[in-house]
Order: sequence, then structure tokens, then C-alpha cells
Amino acid sequence: MAGKKFRFSLSSVLQVRTHETERAKKALAAAIARRVAQEKKVDDAMQALDTLHRDAARSDRPVTASTLRQTDGLRLDAQRRLKTEQQRLKHCLREEQQARRELVDRRSAEEALETLRDIEKHRFVQAENYADNKLLEEQALDAFRRKNASDTP
Repeated sequence: MAGKKFRFSLSSVLQVRTHETERAKKALAAAIARRVAQEKKVDDAMQALDTLHRDAARSDRPVTASTLRQTDGLRLDAQRRLKTEQQRLKHCLREEQQARRELVDRRSAEEALETLRDIEKHRFVQAENYADNKLLEEQALDAFRRKNASDTP
């Protein structure tokens, strides 16, 4: 039967929660992108340090105090850069973990409302079916009574 339409009483709250979940997904995607970019920087710094070590070992130049100081300075700079990039990577990893937790929290809040909506819709459909059945029963009884009333002399 054509009854009233189902309306979830907390639909506006569910929309807000859905929006928050989408924002959390975007924040996680951005955090992952930052982490991947930082991992590339760490790899580049490691390669630069490895290159310095290989170049120092293969150098055909005569070893002097100035070349040793220069090589040592370059090596120290490369090590500092690597350490800095590794610290930034740790920070990116913490941000990513936080973004993941935030997404889980947002999604669980949204799922709770979706579950509530599903329960309310199920109850609504049951009530509609019950009302439809009652109406059909009443119509059948009325038809039966009319038929019996017209059959009796």
C-alpha cells in the first residue's frame, strides 16, 4: 500500500558524520602522500651518503689534510641531512597514524548512525506491513459480512 515515506530523524547528523568521514579520508590520503615523499627524501639522503663513501674510497687524488677535512665535512653534512630527514619521516609516520585513528573514529560514528537508520527503517517497514495487513484483513471481513448479509433471507 502507498503509505508515508521513511524519514530518518537523524539524517542531518548522518550527513555531517559522512562529511567528517570524507574529510578524514582526505587527511589520511594527504598524510600518506607526505610520508611517501619523505621516504623518498630519506632514500635520496642515504644514496648521497653512500655516494660520498664510495667516492672517498675510490678517489685517485692524493690524500691531503685539506681533502680529508673537505671529505669529512661533506660526510658530516650528509649525515646531518639524513638524520634530519629520518626525524621528519618519524613525524610523518606519527601524523599518518593519527590520521588513521581519526578515520577509524569518524567511520565508527558514521556506522553507528547507519545502523540506527537501518533499525528504524526495518521497524518502519514492519509497521507499514502490519498496517497494510490489518487494512486488508478489515476489507476481507467487510466483504465476507456483506456477502453473508446478502445471502441471508
